Amino acid sequence: VVPPPPVFMSDAYKAALEAVKDASDNRTPEPGASINFWGGIPGTEAPAGIWQNRLWTVSKKYGLEDEKYAYVQMVLAESIADSFMECWKIKYTYWTKRPDMVDTRIQTAMPNPPFPAYISGHSTISFTAATVLAKFFPEDAATYVRDAEEAKNSRLWAGIHFPYDNEEGKKL
Repeated sequence: VVPPPPVFMSDAYKAALEAVKDASDNRTPEPGASINFWGGIPGTEAPAGIWQNRLWTVSKKYGLEDEKYAYVQMVLAESIADSFMECWKIKYTYWTKRPDMVDTRIQTAMPNPPFPAYISGHSTISFTAATVLAKFFPEDAATYVRDAEEAKNSRLWAGIHFPYDNEEGKKL
């Protein structure tokens, strides 16, 4: 069960808003590369595609037969789709604003997606994908978790998600 987000302008909300402002004010080129890689904006590869490509790469590393590759791809795709459906149900339950809609001093590194912020879809599907791939390829589990953390953090660095958007997406 995903809890509701902090109450608008509560102390927890204000602290999260300040965290986004700090990330925006102190953005450096290194997080910029992650923001661009995980972007998912029109004209780029979305995170679901990035994770499917990770599977393609690892299938070559381990020499998966076609049948095994197809099975893992099915599980990965279905898991991502299921987590996206739950994520979107939550987004449209709470209808939360993006950080820069509340504090116009926040400079986003990319356009706001045209849907509610809570919870982060990137965090949700990236941790879903990392969990699935780690089950099939435990030797690479730490890499998948690291990549999911980067995808999650890229949304804060971009200024388009509150920390709790990302953390609850990760938990889901």
